[in-house]
Amino acid sequence: MALGGGCEFSLHAAAIVADSELYMGLVEAGVGLLPAGGGLKEICRRASEWASQDPDGDPYPFVRRGFLAAAQATVATSAFEAKNLGYLRATDGIVFNSDRVIAEAKRRVIALAEGGWEPPDRNEAISVVGAARGASFMLGVQMFHWGGYASEHDKLIGEKIAHVLSGGMAATPTTMTAQDLLDLEREAFVSLCGEQKTKDRIAHMLSTGKPLRN
Repeated sequence: MALGGGCEFSLHAAAIVADSELYMGLVEAGVGLLPAGGGLKEICRRASEWASQDPDGDPYPFVRRGFLAAAQATVATSAFEAKNLGYLRATDGIVFNSDRVIAEAKRRVIALAEGGWEPPDRNEAISVVGAARGASFMLGVQMFHWGGYASEHDKLIGEKIAHVLSGGMAATPTTMTAQDLLDLEREAFVSLCGEQKTKDRIAHMLSTGKPLRN
């Protein structure tokens, strides 16, 4: 399992070797919060990276996929599903024999080191979709609320996630640094911590082990 912070920790890895029966997802919405350990930043960064390899160069489809996964706290129930959700890259490895995961990961680490791997530039430009595309996320959240599929608090969390993924509702599509997006994550996370319904969700999860829909 790599859920919540475990998922975010993994997303920052240079490479992943996953058990085929991986359970992975950004589940923070279930306790009234949003991913603030770099999870949303990584959605934007990966979308920007994938878009640079696409003829259209548009990160929106990839950001939209990440938005839906984070807002709905979607959990991949296999490594293959994790690839479809964008939690794993196409180049990440999948191992069917659980006893071989660490050995295969060790081989991958050695190969990276011998290949001269270097950490990514922390000031690398990350494309963000801006307010026009961010508004589509906001509308989607509102429609889920109108349809009875999302509570008022779910709607608030979804709006906060949309705000971060759109680069703080930037007026136009633009670029930001990883730190810019981390700052937006932290601001949204702290604001949700002050909500009583978030406190209720956290307390309920700690006492029952089950999410509270309030």
